[in-house]
Amino acid sequence: GERAFVFAKASGIIARSFVESRTARLFPVTSIETLYGLVFGRLDTSENIDDIEKRLKRREDEAVAKIIKSFKIPPPLLGILAEGTAVEDGAYSADDSAAPHTIEEIARQNGVYYRRLWDALAGVPPRDRQGITHIISEEIRLKNAVWTLRMRVFYMMHPERIKPLLVDITPEKGRRSLQYDALKALDKDIEEESDWHSWRLSKFLNKNSGERYWKLDPRYFQNAASRYLYHLARKSFRRRPFSLDAAACFIKLKQFETELLTSVAEAARLGMTGEEALALLGMTEGGT
Repeated sequence: GERAFVFAKASGIIARSFVESRTARLFPVTSIETLYGLVFGRLDTSENIDDIEKRLKRREDEAVAKIIKSFKIPPPLLGILAEGTAVEDGAYSADDSAAPHTIEEIARQNGVYYRRLWDALAGVPPRDRQGITHIISEEIRLKNAVWTLRMRVFYMMHPERIKPLLVDITPEKGRRSLQYDALKALDKDIEEESDWHSWRLSKFLNKNSGERYWKLDPRYFQNAASRYLYHLARKSFRRRPFSLDAAACFIKLKQFETELLTSVAEAARLGMTGEEALALLGMTEGGT
């Protein structure tokens, strides 16, 4: 039926994507030209390879559109998933000089996006979206946490200013809000590792390397959280092939692939190899 056709098409695209075991093919990349040739085939000299990030995003959009258009009546959930978050996490960087009102606007846009996504999930029968519901709830929980860590470390924002920036969604009656863990991180010492041992998300934090001084690293947390969500999507994609989960997880995998390829492109401009870039993301030995 329709679902079997969609899964077969999605599986074929994933088999040619730079995820799972094919991530290792990015290790030898040493230049933008090499990456371009690997991903797109023969380099077209009429194209500006400096725009590779835009081309990578178009590649993702085209692959996702093929899957969504394979449904006679495309589920709204897939269209919203395909949009991605309103603003990329890269907007929060160590040297970002964004004004406070800009930070608040980013939070507002992402809050609107996740509420739309959550409402769309609610419109799908539970048996058809078990995996993606878990993935999205974990994504919101972890995004709330990383926003909190970034606001504290990079912007030194007061906890009372951070709270309104979090996405307040409660999965179901009797469950904790998906901002619960982020709120628990507001009063912890960002320079005292032991203060974080009891935090439920401590497994995503950078560890003390044996040096006397330790400071919480939001980028490390974000990379670890991203790997975790990637693995959830990989498992769910193949676990229930004839559910809407498969198509939804396909979209998440293609978005993750674009993030990886963009990171490799950025690293190549800095003279790093693909393997070095992926090592920073924890995607080399044991990371995939």
